[in-house]
Amino acid sequence: MGTPVIFRKWPEREGGEVIALFPTLVGTMNPYTCMSYLHIGQHGSTDLQEVVWVTKPAKPAEYADLLEELKSIGYDDLVIYQKLQYRWIDERRKALAEYSQPTRKPKTKSKTTWSERPKEVRQWETIKTPGLM
Repeated sequence: MGTPVIFRKWPEREGGEVIALFPTLVGTMNPYTCMSYLHIGQHGSTDLQEVVWVTKPAKPAEYADLLEELKSIGYDDLVIYQKLQYRWIDERRKALAEYSQPTRKPKTKSKTTWSERPKEVRQWETIKTPGLM
């Protein structure tokens, strides 16, 4: 299975540039964002649903140059889709959950009893502050 990509075209009033959307690649820690790629600006993060709402599907002749550029930088396993599939948001959520897992062991509390602690520590623990009794 390759990397899904959706090619969309911005309206002419916004430049008419073609954008490649990678709906399974996480953009930020927000599950509604994904990675994108443009000729100018290269990689970036974008709100997937907003871009799909504002743009229109790009035709093969319109995205051919961008596809070649993507292949030249290592995207050789692309699978082109025309429509957004909502299962991709679950894939991004799953990826985010994996990213947010702790990378180190949490500190554990000392398992020493009160009598095993050094005498100096025990003295400070038994001091009572005036006015708080």
